[in-house]
Formats: sequence, C-alpha cells, structure tokens
Amino acid sequence: MGMALEQSNLNFRLCEEKDKKDIDEISTLTWEGDDYLSRVFYDWLQDGNFWVAVLDDKVIGTAKFSFFPDNVLWLEGLRVHPDFQSMGFGKVINRFAMIKLHEYREKYNIKYAEFSTYYTNYRSIFISMTNGFKLVDRFFNLTRKVDKKKKAEELKDLNMDFSNYDEFIPFGWHFAHNTKKAAQWIKTKVKLFKAGDLHFYRAEPYNDYSFFNKNDIVKAIPYMNYFAEEDQINIVIPIQWRNILDALIKNGFEFWDEPKAPNGYIFSLELQ
Repeated sequence: MGMALEQSNLNFRLCEEKDKKDIDEISTLTWEGDDYLSRVFYDWLQDGNFWVAVLDDKVIGTAKFSFFPDNVLWLEGLRVHPDFQSMGFGKVINRFAMIKLHEYREKYNIKYAEFSTYYTNYRSIFISMTNGFKLVDRFFNLTRKVDKKKKAEELKDLNMDFSNYDEFIPFGWHFAHNTKKAAQWIKTKVKLFKAGDLHFYRAEPYNDYSFFNKNDIVKAIPYMNYFAEEDQINIVIPIQWRNILDALIKNGFEFWDEPKAPNGYIFSLELQ
C-alpha cells in the first residue's frame, strides 16, 4: 500500500525485493561506501516495516522501524540518495517517519521512539531535535586494524550480565533499555564468544563488539581479530568507561574523526 505525502512527488510504500538495486546504490554512495543498508537488506525485508520513498519509479530514500523490548520503536536507516539531497526530500522523509511513529504508537502501544547516530550527522540531529527528540546518552565507537589472532569459542548461550551498564545496552549501533527482558532479547541479535574467562559479543550482521567488563577489552583483542570478517574491528563502549580510552588507544584503537569525544548519540522521544 502506497502513501503520498502532501504536495511532494514522493510516494511511500513498503520495500520489495525489486528495490535491492536502488538501495545498493544508496548504500554505496553513503558514508564513503561504508553504509550498512546492503548488508541488512534481506533481514529488514523479512522483518518488515521497511519503507522506501519512490520518485518516478526510483527509490531515493529509506526508513526502517523496529520493535524493541519495553515498548520501544527503534528508528534507523533514514537515507536520501546523495543525488537528491538538499532538495527538500529529507524533510519529507522525516515528516513521513514522524507520522508513522504516531501510527505505531496507537496500534502497538509504543511508549518511546529512539535512534542512534554519528555525532557529525548534524542535519539529522537538528531535524530530530526539532521534532522533539532529546539526547539521552552518548557512547564511543573505536576501530582497530586486525593483526595477531588467537582462537576463541563461539557460544550458543550465555548469562549476559549488564550490571556495568547504565540505562542502555549496546549491540552494534543499536541500544536497548537495560532491563532483564531486553537482556534476554539481545541474545537473539548477537553472536556470543568466549576465550578463557573472557566473554564478549558482536552484533550481527555488523562488525561491532561489546563487553560486559571494560577490563576485558584489551585482553580480548586477538580473539576479536580471530572472528573478524573484515580488515578491522570496532568496539562500542559506554561513556562511563571513558577512563580506559588511553589504554585502548595505546593498544591500537582509533577514533574515526576529531575531536576524540563520544561519537555516537542516542536520542529518545516519549510518545505517551
């Protein structure tokens, strides 16, 4: 079912398999080719609530809505094809997203709409705050080249203890509320690893690792390298672990950009 918005020529409909080529094009041209849309296309297609903005039979934008525990609707994948940016289409897609948020609220008793973004995504941050979203937390995402490897074990299950986290639990660039329900749910979204007494996990299908204890990160480097599917690994750590940044940098981790500050922002909008 399609949906036109105001006087825009854009038409919104649920994504279909035939849209893969157009979305691959958007992904290739976004974040210097490091965008994840192509990798998650079929997962999102199966999950549902994956919308596309169509102009003259060409997909030029996307928006994905995902249901998280604790009555949270997670918003991600808001994209505009670079060739169509600065033409007002981004505002139309964001307006569409806000309409859908409130539709989902009524239908599914959603209490919070949330998303995360990189700290230099100024346009998205500005539009979101204009729509009532508030910055509720920040985190660090650091990267490191893969080098020495040591074999580790992939686990099928693990008692995931998130007592060292505050309000949010990371899995990749997704964040769930730190509740028992969410901790169990996250097991279905990640791969679990063990090396001796070290335990860590990786969000799928991404390459971002997270830990239960900050003191395990440096010791786990060769084991993360073992499971790396690219030439680099990324870690996601909460802002309250900032006192280990010097040790991480000394051991080869880097920030993507300057300044060396929390580079991931979590925004939340209370819907009820």
